Amino acid sequence: MNTHDTLYFPSTVISSGSQYPLFLLFPQIHILQPVEAEENDGATAEHPDIFIKNGFCQAHTPCPLGDSRLRFLHLIGDIKDRKDDYAAQLSGLTMAAMSAPRQRGDDTTQEIISSLLGTQGIKDEQEKKDAVIHALWQARLVLKIAEILDHEEEEIAEQLSLLDDRETALFRQLHGEEPEDLEEDELPLRELLEIRDKINHPSASVIRNRFRAWKQLFVAGDLPEWPIWTTPMSEAADIILEQYEVLQGKPALQIGQFALPASVGQDQQEAFERITSFRSSNADLLARLAVDLTAVSSVMQDETETEVRFPREGAAVSGEWSQAMLKNFPAEQFGRTTVTAYLLPGQSFSSILGKKEAGPTDRALLLVGH
Repeated sequence: MNTHDTLYFPSTVISSGSQYPLFLLFPQIHILQPVEAEENDGATAEHPDIFIKNGFCQAHTPCPLGDSRLRFLHLIGDIKDRKDDYAAQLSGLTMAAMSAPRQRGDDTTQEIISSLLGTQGIKDEQEKKDAVIHALWQARLVLKIAEILDHEEEEIAEQLSLLDDRETALFRQLHGEEPEDLEEDELPLRELLEIRDKINHPSASVIRNRFRAWKQLFVAGDLPEWPIWTTPMSEAADIILEQYEVLQGKPALQIGQFALPASVGQDQQEAFERITSFRSSNADLLARLAVDLTAVSSVMQDETETEVRFPREGAAVSGEWSQAMLKNFPAEQFGRTTVTAYLLPGQSFSSILGKKEAGPTDRALLLVGH
């Protein structure tokens, strides 16, 4: 594992055009997936995701489902396709259960999960083990349902954007006007902005519930200690920043901001080709930027009296990064998004999340997209 890789959270897939620009910055992005791939379909060379297939992204499944995998996938299929009967009921109950304390006697979700797992009626010494199994099962459900909702919301936004384009073109034709003449290079950015405007983003409470489920999976797993984490959801970042302040008695250090393109292509293949080209032509810059990332994330608690910045103001790498963005991804064509860096010295992410067997690393760098 490279110390300048990153763990991406709380999303469990990278499949959107707004997520791809992160591959410009990190050699490899790690994600947690609720369900493991089958041995015969999980080989890197055969993976349908081009970024995973080519080693740009690596998926980890804490506490694999094993023999329960097919039952879980069948349940997800019911939730996705049927949206009725007990599947819809379970979907609603599962999401609600992550946001509110369980009421005494309210065991509906537990009973459904127990029946699926075949663990009803087991008492005493098995109860704690069963409780862990149920909690993880529920967390996986929340994360898979979130994946489904994200995908459906993006599809709806794309269809609404396409419908708006058709209506605009028809309106212009009815009034004898020529269709809007846009440069071909401007189309990806316009389409991305239109889709973003039409997506109904989840509320802060929904994101917090999603993070709670993701945390459940992370804490249960035997995973490396990544010192750099990245999220596009400020509400999820706030949970970590708030907990850090509780533990340390002072807030994390906001140490800088830098720009990334808002988009790098209209689809995954185009994005992959642009990212690959950028990595090849800017290998030296990326290597020096990685050194800066590692140096910043290694700053310890007693060193924070001196000002720490990333990217370092006035440093050559900072100016070169801006020039590389301008040359390869002009703002008028690819847009811009801002990433804010927070340094959390004296704690690891595992310790912040209360993982019992936290690693020895006491450094953490949190990057938050906007």
